[in-house]
Amino acid sequence: MRGKLKLTDAMKEYEKEFKHGGLNIINAPAGSGKTTFILGEFLKNTSRYVENLNNDSINYIRRLSNVLYVCDNTMLKDSVIANNDVTGIFEKGSLLEAKNSTMLKNIIKNDSGTIKVITYSKLGLLLKNPACKHIILNHFCCIIMDEVHNLFKYCRKFNYDKNTKSFTEDGEYVEVLDNLNEIAEKVLLIGLSATPYYIYTFKRFANYELKTREIFNYYELKNLDSKNFNPIYSNCIFNQIKTLNYKKIKEHGFKIYINTSKIEMSKKYKKWFEMNGLKAEWLCSINNKKEIITIDSNGKEKKEKVSQMNDEQKQLRERLIKGTKENNYKDKGTLPDDLDVIIVNGGYETGWDLIDERVQFCFIDNTDEDYQYQARNRIRHDILYLTCLCTTYDGDGIVLEKGKYGEKFEKEIEVSKGVYRKVFINVPKMKEIDDKYIGYKLTKEMKEEIVQKYGIKNIDNKLNFKSVTRDLIELGYKVETYKGKNGGTYIFKKGEEMKKDNIREVAKMDNKNSNINLVCNWLEKEWDKVIIPVNEVRDILDIGRKSWDNIMKDNEFNIFLKDNRIKMNVVKGRGRTLYFKKY
Repeated sequence: MRGKLKLTDAMKEYEKEFKHGGLNIINAPAGSGKTTFILGEFLKNTSRYVENLNNDSINYIRRLSNVLYVCDNTMLKDSVIANNDVTGIFEKGSLLEAKNSTMLKNIIKNDSGTIKVITYSKLGLLLKNPACKHIILNHFCCIIMDEVHNLFKYCRKFNYDKNTKSFTEDGEYVEVLDNLNEIAEKVLLIGLSATPYYIYTFKRFANYELKTREIFNYYELKNLDSKNFNPIYSNCIFNQIKTLNYKKIKEHGFKIYINTSKIEMSKKYKKWFEMNGLKAEWLCSINNKKEIITIDSNGKEKKEKVSQMNDEQKQLRERLIKGTKENNYKDKGTLPDDLDVIIVNGGYETGWDLIDERVQFCFIDNTDEDYQYQARNRIRHDILYLTCLCTTYDGDGIVLEKGKYGEKFEKEIEVSKGVYRKVFINVPKMKEIDDKYIGYKLTKEMKEEIVQKYGIKNIDNKLNFKSVTRDLIELGYKVETYKGKNGGTYIFKKGEEMKKDNIREVAKMDNKNSNINLVCNWLEKEWDKVIIPVNEVRDILDIGRKSWDNIMKDNEFNIFLKDNRIKMNVVKGRGRTLYFKKY
């Protein structure tokens, strides 16, 4: 059962306190109110939550200028500063402009009693300067590290050389970690993270010594408020997207949220949805980099050019973080009515909230479990549908997890107390294809179009016309390849094996349809609707035996008989003659 305690209530309920001398980690679920607690209750009643601090006169709300708030990216920084409940305490409080000790001193000297905001990257650059480091260690009494797990993640991602298998000495994230123990001895250090697992993974990987203390234990966490996280695991996000029922999504007014680590994929998703009648928009990070390193579908690093957002995209980003002035900022965290799909990249993993309850479909195009959890929880409510990318599974499609030491084992989830089941890759059925491909010789372009529009990657990860042919046959289609001068590949519906681009066959089919209509009309109007021999009807209508046999086998004709409650069978005592008979 999901817990219902918000973080502020849980801190009081379990009488939690922070301690000096290490990193205190508020390991509460996303959406449980970590930022709300820190910037509200904690600042106002600091003495209640810090060990051996009993004097209310030194609550941090009285000395905001001695509090430093560190963010993992500019999205989170902008979001924190834009928080309407605490705007005043952050006004003119950013250290991002500081480039040396003189500038840092001036910013602090001219302080108007506000919290200082900085990114991990900028903090690392300042710590490289001995004078700046001295100011940070001696001026601040509390440093709050939001999404603290990303400090460790970024250090390994940006400051680690895989070729030399060593960390870069001048890396800004390395600089922060090198100074963290010293900072923790002099300053109250509080980290916020719903996914602190990566901190411990990094400590083992880098043999890094740091005293950490998680605030909540396993049983307490069960009682904290959280949002549902019940993903379908897919080896290809496009599998699920291709098989969505867009008509129903539009009818119910639902919206879609996609988080992908690759800008290239953001653009592909937008193009796909617009081809299918849904308005989509992608957002990326705001930074000055010309290119970034991403991971492709084969797990290899690739350089990707950083796209710049246009004014419309920037306005959408502003709406998500702050809201719009014309709506008195009440539309913060919501999507415009005419936007069906929002697509964001890794820069939007943390630091903003999507409170628009019309968003009910979520796709996370990233295999990292921490990333998946953080990205899903940008949506601050329970949702109907969640798909996460998974590329680690066995030949049977069973999802595999990595153990503590890199070993792989089958992923299981608890379905009831003490009962577990294995987790499988979800491979959906391919949608039925458009009739424009039925009965016509397929060109190379038509085959490629069918693969792109309808093709599903199975667990073998193959996607080509051969794999699509397999899926078409499973859906009941016939795929035939003819040889000779006018040969080629055709797709037919069963019972309708006619080449529509062959004049003779079309005429033949038209004649068949005409005969079917003739028989159906006669059975509707011309007999006593009790019983009549089948051959007598054939003779009355003067239809040849071969044509008649084709009519009797036709699926459409048999549906007509069923709809009109007419049976075609022998009658006891009347030999082997077939009769039409009403029932």
